[in-house]
Amino acid sequence: MRLEIDADTAQGLRERLVLEVEGKMGRGLPGPVRDAFLKVPRHVFVSTSGVEPQAIYSDQTLVVGADEQSCVTSSTMPILMAWMLLHLDVQEGHRVMEVGTGTGYNAAVLAELTGRGDAVHTIEIVSRVAKASRGSLGRAGYDGVHVYSGNGKRGIPAHAPYDRIVATTAVVDIPPEWAQQLATGGLLVAPLALDAHEPETQATVRLVREGKGLVGTFEHPTCVSFILMTDMDAPHPRCQDDDIGLGQRLTETVWRQWQAGDNREWRGLTLEEVNAALVLGSLELATGKLARGTAPADAAEAVRGLWESLGRPTLGQFAIQSPGNCVPTDGPTWVLRESPSLVVTLGTRDRVGGSLTR
Repeated sequence: MRLEIDADTAQGLRERLVLEVEGKMGRGLPGPVRDAFLKVPRHVFVSTSGVEPQAIYSDQTLVVGADEQSCVTSSTMPILMAWMLLHLDVQEGHRVMEVGTGTGYNAAVLAELTGRGDAVHTIEIVSRVAKASRGSLGRAGYDGVHVYSGNGKRGIPAHAPYDRIVATTAVVDIPPEWAQQLATGGLLVAPLALDAHEPETQATVRLVREGKGLVGTFEHPTCVSFILMTDMDAPHPRCQDDDIGLGQRLTETVWRQWQAGDNREWRGLTLEEVNAALVLGSLELATGKLARGTAPADAAEAVRGLWESLGRPTLGQFAIQSPGNCVPTDGPTWVLRESPSLVVTLGTRDRVGGSLTR
């Protein structure tokens, strides 16, 4: 049974949600993004989950459908949506490809930002989820959005090139099809799992198409947790709930020490500095430079020491590049084992395409 909320109540709940998100972000949302969140009815997309209206319009991830193996679909935390939309910088008239339709809520917000639903193309690997989201989009007034069922790794070539591409599912590498389908100068935002075996090594990346390759930076928030993209051709391994990897334990250790404020290694650092150090730790794990058997406290100390020795780099100083587009550098380079299309270097780029890291 679908949840019915009267228009005035729904509008009030959306306004409360926007204020909650802005409060957590510590900044106001840009006008178009704010207006989109104020207009799109989230309850239309998640009302079958049995969640109360106040919970629907709160800053939390909502699991809508699940089976015995894994979570099938969810509605992402609005604050994560907001950050990714800020980095994506969708303008009116842009053609957008979304990988991971889920409930369809994010696609509806994208439709508001582009000014026309038929400029949004979204793909979902689970056919019944795609069908459900198509119905929800229609009921919410966004029937112009194109919803496809298929392997998002391949993109949607029939309607390329796209001005913007966004993934709402984590990937261990940027598929070459996405780069090929992105217009020159276009932006791609995605949660990148630096190591598929370490669920806490996901970081938000913002990439720009230059020539035939991509360049970009890590962006806030760096420590995110999205469902790993299902690949029908070659599924990537998933961590089991009882198999907590060093990445997660390292992150938990650093956050606990930093928030407590009583550890000399992390005392006095800003949030951005801690995030930069955690990205550095993820890179060390993803390249095998940090042994998986290391104790979390020792790993945290090693990561902090390395970050200090490299000059306390900010997120914006880590450049993500396609191998053919690499800018020569004397700084450290990380070649990710599971991301052959990407190379991470330090000190080559301070800002890429209006980075929001600082």
